[in-house]
Amino acid sequence: MAALSAKEKFIASVAQTLNSREIPCILWATAFSTSMACPPSSLPPGELPPHFVLAADHTALPPWRPGRGTGYLKFRTPPVVVPRSHVLLEAYMRIYARDFGKWIGGNTLCMICYMIEYVDNDGYLDVDQLPEPLRTLYLELRDEKTPTRPWSENLRAALGVSD
Repeated sequence: MAALSAKEKFIASVAQTLNSREIPCILWATAFSTSMACPPSSLPPGELPPHFVLAADHTALPPWRPGRGTGYLKFRTPPVVVPRSHVLLEAYMRIYARDFGKWIGGNTLCMICYMIEYVDNDGYLDVDQLPEPLRTLYLELRDEKTPTRPWSENLRAALGVSD
């Protein structure tokens, strides 16, 4: 078996974190983007768990905008299911705490910052859906109340992650 690239390792890490929270997902990467889809075959039509949304749902996902990605999908078949933004942010925060000081940890901090800058600032993140203590810690980082290094230590301590 060939060694995984850095991007493939990152994607596998996100998948493991989502799976550990009992949110099954299949993740795959292209040269330009990372996509997530969860197979809806086991779900009755029209019934999604609350932590998922159809990728074609224009009420939950933004339209295409320059510099902001592709937005919601324009097609409905086959159905593609994606995790809601708070689920993805939680996964990133848990990966960052676990892999602090490693490449994957650094990459997830970038993704947390991306979530602050684009997803939250554009109104597509319901912070109240984050479980405690992640909600409080996220708000501390977003509102720049705690510098990154102490914030990282607080996150790791809150999640019981040690060196």
